Amino acid sequence: MAQKNEFWYAEQETEAERSLSTPFVNADNYEAGEASTNDKKPSRLKLYVAIAVGATILIVGAVMLGLYLDKKDKDDDYNNTCYIAPSCENVNPKQVYNPVTGYTNNTGFSQSSNNDCCNICIPGSPQTVCFDVPDADLTAYRSVWGLDSGYTAKDKNCTEKTGNQDYDYVLLDQIYFPQWCAALDSQAHDPTLSHLQGTRCTAEVKAGAPLLNIHGFWPNYYHGFPQCCTGATGGESVTPLVPGEVQNWGELYTNMQQLWNDPTTSSVNNDDIACSTCYLQNHEWEKHGSCFSADPKVYFASGIAVAQSISALTDQVTAYLGNYVLTVDIAAIYPNKVNILCDPQAPILAPDAGVLLELQTCWNSKKSTLTLEDVMSSNDIDSTYVGDSIRSRVYYVKNTGALLGHTVAAVKLALQGVDRLLEIELLEFESTDCVAASAGQFTAPCPTYTYI
Repeated sequence: MAQKNEFWYAEQETEAERSLSTPFVNADNYEAGEASTNDKKPSRLKLYVAIAVGATILIVGAVMLGLYLDKKDKDDDYNNTCYIAPSCENVNPKQVYNPVTGYTNNTGFSQSSNNDCCNICIPGSPQTVCFDVPDADLTAYRSVWGLDSGYTAKDKNCTEKTGNQDYDYVLLDQIYFPQWCAALDSQAHDPTLSHLQGTRCTAEVKAGAPLLNIHGFWPNYYHGFPQCCTGATGGESVTPLVPGEVQNWGELYTNMQQLWNDPTTSSVNNDDIACSTCYLQNHEWEKHGSCFSADPKVYFASGIAVAQSISALTDQVTAYLGNYVLTVDIAAIYPNKVNILCDPQAPILAPDAGVLLELQTCWNSKKSTLTLEDVMSSNDIDSTYVGDSIRSRVYYVKNTGALLGHTVAAVKLALQGVDRLLEIELLEFESTDCVAASAGQFTAPCPTYTYI
């Protein structure tokens, strides 16, 4: 909390004391050593009245000043606690992060508001990004599209997309905190593209257990991805998260602070303020979540539900802490093809080895509408494993977006005594093979060995 300036208050008190003593020295008709007489009494009475009025004015003024300063101090607390310059400033419309370090000013809290995250999306920006079709696929595409041999095409499946919840699959990206913190603290880069230069992990994170937590839950195309989705026209602006509202999400907010948290901000919020909301979480919501759902609660709940469905597998990976592991052995933990990514900017510790940074699993999804009767009569136990794949579910009220839970049992409990005409939206996720990732500035497929 911002500290009041005690020296300033002391100065004011000194002035008050001085003003109270002055009338006794310079009172009308008063002379030092003069004997008191009855004809002096009216003058002294006026003096006493004036002193009393003056004192009252001073007291009222001091109270009003105190109230003003207290309010101003409280207003300043939020910025002093969460705002870090130069958040929200100096944003280059063509490149909102440093392509070498990943640091950005397009993040954090707005300086002008106590409860506003930066809006990281630029209105009017393209909502779809499409990659060139790999050379190995060009022959087939040329045949289907009737293109000449010299044509390098983009995937038509992607170029005809709008970005309005028309993704082909969803990718869960989990980031390994030990290497993320090493990147921020000593290797001068941020692979999440969501922090200011100079940002560091907190001591509590570095002293805690090694976490493979959620970085993002990304709706993707087979050869591209949507971003900053605002509807059919693409002309509006994505609405950033509002920290005060996020803190009122109950169990969902608690899960976010445990499974989708930012290691650069404490899990114990200062002055009941969620300083973590406007960095990693808002970045993921605006850039990716807005293309998955119109409701941020549905987006975060879905990512968390999927992560929870593979928590036992995640624990097997982090159990290798401090060891070199064959990359294929890590991949074998999962029933589908995954991407195991190392940090290309981390120091090389051994030949043909990399340092684990991220692990990606991929998921097909489908949405369906159920009646309350459908749910209440269901005996489905929401088994995590279905054959050779993993399944996860999220239930919410269709017309309000209110979250109900991840299992039929939770939904039944939440809906006891509710209107039987209520419609339930069900999002189902099932693991699938990931398309192999390519090497980039911040991640690259791990070589033969992976250091964890």
